[in-house]
Amino acid sequence: MNVRTKSGLIIVLTLCIGFALGMLTDRSLVRSQFQKRLSNMRNPRGLSHMIERIINPSDEQSEKINGIIDRYTKQIHDINEQSRQKVITVMDSLDTALDSVLTDEQKQQFDEHIKRMKEMRSNRFPPPPHEGRRGHRNPPDDDFPPPPPPPPGDPF
Repeated sequence: MNVRTKSGLIIVLTLCIGFALGMLTDRSLVRSQFQKRLSNMRNPRGLSHMIERIINPSDEQSEKINGIIDRYTKQIHDINEQSRQKVITVMDSLDTALDSVLTDEQKQQFDEHIKRMKEMRSNRFPPPPHEGRRGHRNPPDDDFPPPPPPPPGDPF
């Protein structure tokens, strides 16, 4: 190979490595932003903060909007909790049904996988920050205590 060919290959290889690194970095940034938004939405005030950030209401509008959102927050929380409970029930049923078919080794592998999933979930979704309007820190809202930890039978 002559010098010109080697130089061309090095440039192409460097370009490919840069492209791959850029894709991985972009993916991790997008995932991080998505997880942060999802984590914030778990906070009862998360919906209010998201709407305020989008529409930038006046102080008068903000009070009215918060009143409207407060009326619906409990309903949304209850629906999410019911949904989570249904998933837990179905996963428990799945676990029971699989127990009759799986070997002891397979059951152990499955249990270890569920345990890893729970650990990943707890690491992936940290508790939401308590941020006020436009990113200013506020003390936690006493009307909305933090969500309880998942029950012992929670498959996720």
